[in-house]
Amino acid sequence: MSIRGEVIFSAKMTDYIRRTRKITPYLNLFNNSSLSGSPWWDFLCYLAPSGWFNQNKIRFSEFYLQKDLPAASAENRQFLPKLAMEAEADLDASIAHPTPYNALKNVFLSQLRKWFTGKFIPTMKFAATQESVDLARVAIALERYRLAHGDYPDSLDVLAPQFIDKVPHDLIGGQPLKYRKTANNFVLYSIGWNEKDDGGVPVFAQDISRWINGSQDLENGDWVWTYPAK
Repeated sequence: MSIRGEVIFSAKMTDYIRRTRKITPYLNLFNNSSLSGSPWWDFLCYLAPSGWFNQNKIRFSEFYLQKDLPAASAENRQFLPKLAMEAEADLDASIAHPTPYNALKNVFLSQLRKWFTGKFIPTMKFAATQESVDLARVAIALERYRLAHGDYPDSLDVLAPQFIDKVPHDLIGGQPLKYRKTANNFVLYSIGWNEKDDGGVPVFAQDISRWINGSQDLENGDWVWTYPAK
């Protein structure tokens, strides 16, 4: 799972900093970071004992495994936005009250927040990505049905098992994906991160700070299948 991959990446990153005693190469990844190029962080890493790095690895792991991972249930193929937002609130509190033992976690995750301009909710990104894949699979099955029958079906139930092994459910809430046939096409969508059925209406970001999936604001509106522009 992607969240566990973040734990491994954070541990490897911390081990690299412990070996090289340099943190600025990572900080320089964030072009807008006020910490980039600062010699003080390298100096502190040079002086720090090995146990300090291990303590910071523990804090990284605690955030992802204890706070963020519960928001994603692999067994039920479901994401829980409420738990993800609680993890975000925990990160807020951690950054507001830093300690030596969560310094690396706060530095890197706060810089990721600046990169995303405000919020850093990895679970939302993972959920939206997987939902996009699921919607694409169902859209392909709908097109196969249309080719076989001359029109789109009245419901998704008839697609399985001939056109798709199993119709995936909505990753948010666990209910069936929303679908309706229109005069010339269809509307297919997930209720999205706000856990509310907005009738298949997406919300588009007003600026780049909220755009993660094309120009769609993932925190608001439905996650709607759209065909790529020709």
